[in-house]
Amino acid sequence: MAGMFFYFNQSPAIMPFKASRLLPLFVVIIVCLCCFPACKNSPKADAEKHAAVSKNSTNINPLDSLEIMFDNDNWMSIDKRDTSYYYFSRTEPNSLKIYHYFLLYGDSVNTVPSLMKLNNGVLNWETEGKQLKLDSIGKNTCKWIDSSRQEAITFTKTSVKEIEVTNNNNRQVMKLRKTLTLSSFLTRSHYDYEHHTRLAFEDTVR
Repeated sequence: MAGMFFYFNQSPAIMPFKASRLLPLFVVIIVCLCCFPACKNSPKADAEKHAAVSKNSTNINPLDSLEIMFDNDNWMSIDKRDTSYYYFSRTEPNSLKIYHYFLLYGDSVNTVPSLMKLNNGVLNWETEGKQLKLDSIGKNTCKWIDSSRQEAITFTKTSVKEIEVTNNNNRQVMKLRKTLTLSSFLTRSHYDYEHHTRLAFEDTVR
């Protein structure tokens, strides 16, 4: 606030008094008086702003949380059956596409697409003959219900690279492990097949 104070030497020999010298001071005082009400009300305005943000945060699109969980990435499925892969891709605000595929001779085959779609606040997932409905979602977990079969499936992200999938009895039915980006993974997989290497898995996220 030191800049708000002005000192004048009133000695005629040093600084003769002129009304024009006070003009800058008057301007500063007027500006401060005009700004004071706005400054006084700023805490209230900030409180209203934060309240609005908090209110909006309760209406978060669940697909935003799912996008964070699956990262728009490629995941390798590890279960008792043949190894397969899932690629998650969100290109629209209210939907998320999933591609389930296998590798054969270094190329993707038997690709089966599915769709998570938000409609009137309800998120449904049509996947391989099943109609799943999102039951609950948290920071690193989401639970889906198949009401027709009275089944539930839960995805839990246990680390940056792994997601566990469990059933009604909390029994693990599958584990997903993140791979390279889809383009890099497929390119290296084709190279691996031709040169008998395993480069597609050497840089898997750890």
